[in-house]
Amino acid sequence: IDNEEERANMWQKNPRQLILLWSIVPIIAVAGCGGSGKSGSKPRSLSDQLDRARKIEDPAERSESLLKVANGYLAAADSLGARNSLMLASDAADEISIKKKPAERAALYIQLSAGWFEARQLEESEDCAKDAAKAIRKIVRPVDKVDALIQLGLLKIQLDEKYYAKKD
Repeated sequence: IDNEEERANMWQKNPRQLILLWSIVPIIAVAGCGGSGKSGSKPRSLSDQLDRARKIEDPAERSESLLKVANGYLAAADSLGARNSLMLASDAADEISIKKKPAERAALYIQLSAGWFEARQLEESEDCAKDAAKAIRKIVRPVDKVDALIQLGLLKIQLDEKYYAKKD
């Protein structure tokens, strides 16, 4: 494209390209090139990532890492791998104390619910949404509680539970 005006008009004429660009940029930023920064190194396979995630001591970090692996399996259309990773991530989230870290637990259960929904496991998705709601009730700080309720409401809209989303 020759000049700035033409470039600006291109995005106005076809907003889908802009939306596509903005949906891909964060993925590239988070995922990187898959390497460890060394020239010539191979990207880690999902099974290697799963093995590394399972070894993480902190349950919140382990659950988050396993969620990332599950998203990788979902992107690769490997539903068995995704379900296995989601199950392990759910088990790790269960280890987070609802009394000590309710906001962290709620946030992970909201992400887990979305993952199970993406994997077309609706019962597990609903169970995680319920677990998130239980954790939200234990959150003391109003700002954290409002944020968690908004996230849960957005999730329920995604799950097509608009009545319950409005209630939250």
